[in-house]
Amino acid sequence: MTRQNISPQYRNLSPCLADIGNIAKLMANASASKQSTQRGDNMLHIKGVGSHNPGDCAIQALTNCFQTPYRDNLELSRRWFGYPASSSGGVDFEKYNSWLITTAKQVCTFNGVRSCVWVAARVDDSKAKRYAQRVTLGQWLRQPEAINGRWIIAIRGHVFAVVDGVICDNYLPSQKCVMIAAYKMKD
Repeated sequence: MTRQNISPQYRNLSPCLADIGNIAKLMANASASKQSTQRGDNMLHIKGVGSHNPGDCAIQALTNCFQTPYRDNLELSRRWFGYPASSSGGVDFEKYNSWLITTAKQVCTFNGVRSCVWVAARVDDSKAKRYAQRVTLGQWLRQPEAINGRWIIAIRGHVFAVVDGVICDNYLPSQKCVMIAAYKMKD
C-alpha cells in the first residue's frame, strides 16, 4: 500500500477520522462467521474484526473504534507505531499511547499499574480524568461515561475498543482486568 492510498485523515492524524455510524452498523459490517453478541459478567460484547496478524490488537482497536479499513490501520501502525515491534507482533507502546493521548478527546488515567504512571504523566490536565485508585474493567464499564462514545481501552498487554458501552474485541476480557487507560476518541 502506498502513501497515496492512505486516507488523508491518517496522513495528517487529524481529529479522529470520519464519523463511523452506530453499533448496528458495526455489527452489519462484521462477517457472518465473526458476528456474535454475548453478555457476560454484565458486559456486552461483539466479536470484532478478527485477528489478521500476530499481536495486532492495536490495529483491531482502531478498526473497531473508527470502523475504518483494517488495511489502512495496518499501514498506519507500520508507519507510525512500529508494527510489528517484535516477532510476536505488537506496536511500540510509547508511540501508540502518545498518539492516543494526542488524538483523544478525553483520557481517563488510573493508579495501580506501572504503565498507568507513564500515561498519567503525559496527559494534559485539560483532557484528563484521573482516578486515584486502581479500577477494573468491570468497575469502569459501570461508569456513565463508559456507555457513551467510542473508546480505546488499554489493559495490561492488550488494547480494544468499546463503542457505546459494548466491547468490540475477539474475546470478552475479564471484568477483573486492571485498567491502564481509557481514551475517548469520539462522542
